[in-house]
Amino acid sequence: MLSIFRRIILLTIMIAAVAGFPAAHAQHTTTADIAFTRTDGTTTTGTVHAPASATGRPGVVLVHGSGNGSGEHYDYVAEAFARAGIVALRYDKRTEGYTPSHRDYSLLADDALAGLAALRNRPEVDPARVGLWGLSEGGWVAPLAASRSADAAFLITIGANSAAPATQQTWANETRFGTAGVRGSMVDILARNGIRQLVAAGQFAQADYDPSRC
Repeated sequence: MLSIFRRIILLTIMIAAVAGFPAAHAQHTTTADIAFTRTDGTTTTGTVHAPASATGRPGVVLVHGSGNGSGEHYDYVAEAFARAGIVALRYDKRTEGYTPSHRDYSLLADDALAGLAALRNRPEVDPARVGLWGLSEGGWVAPLAASRSADAAFLITIGANSAAPATQQTWANETRFGTAGVRGSMVDILARNGIRQLVAAGQFAQADYDPSRC
């Protein structure tokens, strides 16, 4: 966990540099619960983490990895950003229609942009210096969102992948089995064929999504 926090703090410094504002350690932070409207007219909730008495600070919207967990899972990330002087919004991910066999990266990207608009309207931030941070699956969603809006001042991805999701998962399986000492035909049987079968059965959401075309 400590190494994760160190990486996050390093990223806050990088973001602040990109935003043109040196990061400043905050002894005290505040939180504010908000709700905002998504492009399809539905609403979601989130929490803004900010340095105490912040005004005109850089801001970042945290875009979820895979799964349908609540935004609370990203509180520790948002708090790390806030302590580094950067206002962070973590929001509850869309769960409607989100299953292992179906998810819509385009819709999730629009949700991220709705969060971006909400954060840019907050008094704690400078609207010209608000960007997106995407983890894992968010490494596909956040770039798609950024490509659709000139309002995103920067983009940071963590554990992102330039390949299609099914290709990435196959590689991940091969790596895990290889690390465990599995060799030969067993790798193909266990690591590759399972993904092929899921894709063929329509049970692998966004299997062939091409991130280079966003």
